[in-house]
Amino acid sequence: MDSEEPPNVRVACSGDIDEVVRLMHDAAAWMSAKGTPAWDVARIDRTFAETFVLRSELLGIASENGIYGHSRF
Repeated sequence: MDSEEPPNVRVACSGDIDEVVRLMHDAAAWMSAKGTPAWDVARIDRTFAETFVLRSELLGIASENGIYGHSRF
């Protein structure tokens, strides 16, 4: 049996902003590679992500190794 803790889904907090920006950039690059560039990467910065985080609009999917996914609700 794997001893790693299961992922934890929680509301993203201010300490997660840099990870959220990184994930948004990764998602934008993936979408662009698939031919569907839906996001303007130049707009995705700390201030952009902070808007959603401070309004508690993002769920972070986290493990002991950090956040590896997020979803806006």
